[in-house]
Amino acid sequence: MKRFIIILITVCVMLPVCAQDKHSRFDPQQFETSLERFIVAEACLSPAEAEVFFPLYKEYMDKQRALRKDERMRCNYKPATEKECREAIEYSDDIEIEMKELQKEYHRKFMKVLPAGKVYDIIKAIDKFHRDSFKDARKDGRKR
Repeated sequence: MKRFIIILITVCVMLPVCAQDKHSRFDPQQFETSLERFIVAEACLSPAEAEVFFPLYKEYMDKQRALRKDERMRCNYKPATEKECREAIEYSDDIEIEMKELQKEYHRKFMKVLPAGKVYDIIKAIDKFHRDSFKDARKDGRKR
């Protein structure tokens, strides 16, 4: 009987912990869907505008992710020599410049398919969504 009570208490304590882990995992698909809904709402995009914009945006994000991945893979360790440190810094700077050039290129592409006012609203919506997401993640981290 004692063993049964201990097992029951252990199960009762572990259930909320296991359930919490499932909710705290990052789901990229859900994040992307939430972002798209937020952009549509904040920038007041019509279905036709969203249909034109999001394929371009996804293309932009894929290229941006590739640049970040490349930078992370190269800068995973601290270089041993001064020369290697200098090269790592310069490489990181080059990636940052390339990211800004990519951003500028895609902003121009966005403005070819949407009015500049809508593109401006989209850029602001994306920034707001990410800020709010980080705030929420920080709050969730404090609760644990």
